[in-house]
Amino acid sequence: MLDWGTIKVPLSQQDLANCTGLTRITVYKILKQWREDKIIQIQNRRFIIKRPELLKRLVKEPSHSLSKNV
Repeated sequence: MLDWGTIKVPLSQQDLANCTGLTRITVYKILKQWREDKIIQIQNRRFIIKRPELLKRLVKEPSHSLSKNV
């Protein structure tokens, strides 16, 4: 059973890229930044959402979801 805020993702980064129209590298960089910002944690192909309010805001304003390095 999964906790609230945990999503099991049976997709690779390439699958996520294909679904979103992004490159695999971009998906990697976004996920890396979100992990560094402690927005998400990834364990055993599970995304654990640590800061759901911030993630919601980033999704609503995608231009702010990428760091300046992406």
